[in-house]
Amino acid sequence: MSMMIRSGVAVCAFLAFGFGSALARDPLRILAFGDSITASSCYPVRLWRKMHDEGARFGPVEFTGTRPADNCGDEQFHGFHSGHNCYSVTWVLIPKGQGNRKGCGDGNTFVGDVSDLKSWLSNVKFDVVLWHIGTNDTWGSHDTTGLHSANVLRAYSVVLDAMRKENPRVVVLVAQLIPNNTAPPPGSVYDLNGRIPDWAATKTTETSPIIVVDMYTGFDLAWTRDGVHPNDQGSQWIADRWFESLSVWARMRQGAGTARPSP
Repeated sequence: MSMMIRSGVAVCAFLAFGFGSALARDPLRILAFGDSITASSCYPVRLWRKMHDEGARFGPVEFTGTRPADNCGDEQFHGFHSGHNCYSVTWVLIPKGQGNRKGCGDGNTFVGDVSDLKSWLSNVKFDVVLWHIGTNDTWGSHDTTGLHSANVLRAYSVVLDAMRKENPRVVVLVAQLIPNNTAPPPGSVYDLNGRIPDWAATKTTETSPIIVVDMYTGFDLAWTRDGVHPNDQGSQWIADRWFESLSVWARMRQGAGTARPSP
């Protein structure tokens, strides 16, 4: 399955609207959003390091969120993330007060309904979201009807609306999920990934673009600790894929001068 960054319109908006803070003196605020693949990964610090070392291109960068991120040996990194172990994104379709989950280890708490989004997003500032979630929802599923994936995409829309409520100009980089050892084609992650570009195309706007990033193609399960969660090599690979997408903006900015979003 070959999957590429999609939507030229979105990429143009990425330049014009998405990175005003990087062109100003404030840091570019990045929110890594997902489940345990984000929470247990070193990709935030690996990506921060690559962007930090390209300071002239990106400006100052700050990783935000509700949970401290592991610095994975880089003592200069003091960032956060919003990765939540065991979380199924379809829980945001459950009405407030009807969730029955209380968290999943290491002090990570949630209730498992739509109210989680408010607690995770309302007090966090973000310009860009790096979005990789849905693995738990598709775990072991081999549904080929599309109904399971459609439910995940319904949840994606709820999450997107909540993010845009906090920042109407947020730029979203949404991943086609890395493979795992429970999901051979044509079910589960593979099926969902094939539907993400169409979902993104219907949701992207000039003021809040969505960029689809292929994390599936080329990812080797040998780069995981357990067939699911990335080890350091896998974390670096994921960071490199995010970096490539972010660099699209940087190259376009170089050609367009100092384009900035309107106030």
